[in-house]
Amino acid sequence: MVKKLPRPAEVILPILREALGDDVTATSWIPDVDHRKYPLVQIRRFGGNRPDRRPGLVVNTGIELSAYSADGIVEA
Repeated sequence: MVKKLPRPAEVILPILREALGDDVTATSWIPDVDHRKYPLVQIRRFGGNRPDRRPGLVVNTGIELSAYSADGIVEA
């Protein structure tokens, strides 16, 4: 049986949350506008094959890391 690799967010989000503390929201999905808290860091996977189609295949996957702030780009 092929061992399933963890999703990138499952690995990186706990590290980001610990490093950034409670003042920064680290998430893989942007919360609804009524529940959004800034500063916000979003992590998403892009590229590569879907893991459910070829679970044993190691593919080139990228990570998109975006930072948002209510005060501006420099502050983010």
